Amino acid sequence: MSRIKEVLNKYSYKVEYRDDWKLFNALLREDRDILDFFDELGNKFRLIHVFGVDRGYKNIELNYFIEYRGDSILNIVLKRYLSKDNLEAISIANKVKHALWPERECMELLGVKFNNHPDPRHLFLPYDWPEESRDFTKIDMSSSKISLISIGPYHPALIEGIFLRVKLSSDKIVEDVDIKPGFSHRGIMRLAEERNY
Repeated sequence: MSRIKEVLNKYSYKVEYRDDWKLFNALLREDRDILDFFDELGNKFRLIHVFGVDRGYKNIELNYFIEYRGDSILNIVLKRYLSKDNLEAISIANKVKHALWPERECMELLGVKFNNHPDPRHLFLPYDWPEESRDFTKIDMSSSKISLISIGPYHPALIEGIFLRVKLSSDKIVEDVDIKPGFSHRGIMRLAEERNY
């Protein structure tokens, strides 16, 4: 356990340990390369999952769940925050093959760009799906008179998956609605247009 504490203290700050779960929580330093972190772990680790969380208008949180097998089995949650002004991160998929699909999911759903990713194609949408005409991650929140309400993609009031972003200027006036439908169809309507039967 002393070896993993040493590596975590070198590459991160705010290292917390929960003895009941054998779990480390750590926040990766901005000046540290995550690939070097995995090099220091050697071959005693297994990447469980990578996923991103949209933390509002400030940032995106990337979480790396790692199982380390040294003297005992330890779990590590390594976090990195990305500013919404610069949603770029280093891809670990060339080193750790388990990260290939989770990184593609973060690229497609959160707009994170993983540099040097070996397969940056769409994961859920068809490969030839056009890029979105608007960047959903860059929202001007500087005006305090405007409220943005996100609804969906899955909500009890909705029959099928749809995403609505409603821009309100007061309690009753809707200025703009940004709609992204088709979460459950995945382009089936476009495919059906080409059929003659």
